[in-house]
Amino acid sequence: ALSNDLWAPLLEALPAHLLVVDEQRRVAFVNGACRNLLDAPLSSFVGVSASRLLSNERLEAARRVLSERSGAYSYRDVLRWEEIELHVAIEIELLESQGRELLLLVLHDRTDERRERFERHGEDGVKWVSEPPSARVHQAQHFEVLGLLTGTLAHDFANLLAVILGSLESAQKKLDRGLDVRADLERARLAAERSVETTNDVLHYSRRRE
Repeated sequence: ALSNDLWAPLLEALPAHLLVVDEQRRVAFVNGACRNLLDAPLSSFVGVSASRLLSNERLEAARRVLSERSGAYSYRDVLRWEEIELHVAIEIELLESQGRELLLLVLHDRTDERRERFERHGEDGVKWVSEPPSARVHQAQHFEVLGLLTGTLAHDFANLLAVILGSLESAQKKLDRGLDVRADLERARLAAERSVETTNDVLHYSRRRE
């Protein structure tokens, strides 16, 4: 399981739908936004095989790509949980924590977008209803921007968390050998301060926009 002291509070506070999968491809953490999306408590997910929610083949294909290059990988899948079925766009990143390989998934719900496209074009591809009014178009654009913002935020936080965890792990090893750990602690402190600044930026944005 992830260290609640380091990961859980930060991931929990993010507005993006976040899912973390461990080396055994089991769910290690689901943040509050994602739990609300799936209408279930954290205890329902932790330890559950990720294949119960998403395609294992696509998840493994993403992992293989990420093992060969750095950065994020995007794909689409159907997220299923109990009676819920959602069409999602997924941004996935490979992380390491204390020698373990973790997959951080940012989920963007595209169910309504897919339904609108189906209603406009029908099963046979023939358009049979009018285009949505401008208000709905503007709303869709707003949520697209919001999705990009939360995806970028999750990516930034993942990088900052990797710095914090790596610095603390290095400090622990040096402490065991009686070495100076001030440089490691300073790196962790700066990354933590940057995390606070990022959170404040998002809170400032949320106060200006509903």
